[in-house]
Amino acid sequence: MSCSSSSVYRINFGPALGGRAFAGRHLADQLSRSTKAPGAHYEEARGAESRNDFVHKVKLANKELRETRYWLRIANHRQLLPANDLDTMTREATELIAILTASAKTASQSTSQ
Repeated sequence: MSCSSSSVYRINFGPALGGRAFAGRHLADQLSRSTKAPGAHYEEARGAESRNDFVHKVKLANKELRETRYWLRIANHRQLLPANDLDTMTREATELIAILTASAKTASQSTSQ
């Protein structure tokens, strides 16, 4: 996960969302929070003090990505952003969720052996 992923999309689309009444501003705020957190949690996981700490932090990143995907679905339903952009961001979030889920599962299995 790099800085070029979901959080950058939020920066680019913030004005488009924020310019649309309360619902758009609220959604922009939610996306702002949820798109920045996965990268921060993953970065913390990279410096984890133990395997269990790593698993915990990867799961937190995964949780935040799921929240991001939820807000992207809301944006899609409300047609607040172009559909092709939303599809790209949703697909990326889904791919990252799968990667982090597998990573947490593998690390968890390694600790139980």
